[in-house]
Amino acid sequence: MNPKIREFIKPAYNFFKDGIDIKSNLLIKKNSKLQDCYKGKRCFLLLTGESINQINLHKLKNQITFATNWSFAMPEILNMPPTFYLGSQFN
Repeated sequence: MNPKIREFIKPAYNFFKDGIDIKSNLLIKKNSKLQDCYKGKRCFLLLTGESINQINLHKLKNQITFATNWSFAMPEILNMPPTFYLGSQFN
């Protein structure tokens, strides 16, 4: 497709795509309530690499924590439990 035509169509395509994707829009609206909720506070990201075994996670029990991807399969993290879970997919 001609790049000029593609750039011309892109805004309309995104407008209709975003308007039709109701499920994602509802999720974004729900998550937007969290915006600035913890502003100015520290948080910790719990990733699933081997180094997680070298950390005393009990110290993070009452802290704001984000656990990622397969962290739900790690008993050490589940015993905390994290404040939020994040999932990501790489293609």
